[in-house]
Amino acid sequence: SFFSVILFSPVIGQIFFWKAGAGNYLLTTVVILTFILPFHDWYQEGTIKKSLLYYLLPIIGFIAGWSNENTSGGALLIVFIYIILGRFYKKISIDIYQIISIIAYLIGYIFLLIAPGNSIRTRATMSTLWLDQSLLVHFKNGFIAVTKSLIHQYFFLLFLIFVLTLFFMFRKQYTVVINSLIWSLSGLATIYVLSFSPLGQDGGRAFFGGIILIIIALNILLNNFMNINSSKLFMNFSTKIVKISVLFCIIFAGIVVTAIGTIDAHKANLSIKERYNYIIKKSPNTDAIIHVERLSYYPKTKFSVNYGLEELTYDKPHTFPNEGYNKYFNLKGIVLDNR
Repeated sequence: SFFSVILFSPVIGQIFFWKAGAGNYLLTTVVILTFILPFHDWYQEGTIKKSLLYYLLPIIGFIAGWSNENTSGGALLIVFIYIILGRFYKKISIDIYQIISIIAYLIGYIFLLIAPGNSIRTRATMSTLWLDQSLLVHFKNGFIAVTKSLIHQYFFLLFLIFVLTLFFMFRKQYTVVINSLIWSLSGLATIYVLSFSPLGQDGGRAFFGGIILIIIALNILLNNFMNINSSKLFMNFSTKIVKISVLFCIIFAGIVVTAIGTIDAHKANLSIKERYNYIIKKSPNTDAIIHVERLSYYPKTKFSVNYGLEELTYDKPHTFPNEGYNKYFNLKGIVLDNR
């Protein structure tokens, strides 16, 4: 489970090691999954566990709903599917507290969607051409961009889920398939809703919540695959070899990726600190626009905090991302030196 997250998560550095990223994506996803957990247990076990989490569920639901636009929507879809299947397929009774928790979640989600900051940010960052386009054009262009990102960056993850799903369908283990599809389809819906978004179709941070849901689907399939046993001695031996091979590949690949990524992140951090030290040394002694050299090292893996992020511009000291430096270091302006 751990190494599947390491292998398939979008940008590790910007979500796990960056304070703002951890707050916006990692923490919110943890809260959202915490909200889903009691509904998952209720669906799987057919009963409600009246634990501390159960009584705190409306509060957790309100926070989870008011946390992350696309991931909150995907989690709501999962909960609705559990409620529908549990009530009408498994004939499990619904508790009033579950309804109250879902209502609290919806209130938080509505607050999130109507927040004025969304509109302000969109108008501040997007061109008038984009603002003048219709919702249909936004969706069409965004859908194509999201699909390209999924194929380019997450093909192996999706392919692995597809193969395992076919495997369990041939074995007629439809319960396993359904349990996995609830998460994988909700994860894809979480990602594809970004087609309407002005930004976030590049497979980066915005994909995190959706990819985590898909990774959970993968682990449901893998967990059931590891529990398969055969009555025939030869088949049982062959199955064990396959199980060990699959586990070894995931863990070994995860260790290699982590080692390479850690080295890459360390080099990237040193180059960023080098620039920051120069700015701190230079800024008190000048009121002019500061010229800085290019970073001495640019990251090559998703473990680095600045992987795939924009570099400073040469001639626009008060645009993104230059303006962030200006505010943080109290500068008159900063540009990249092209001399």
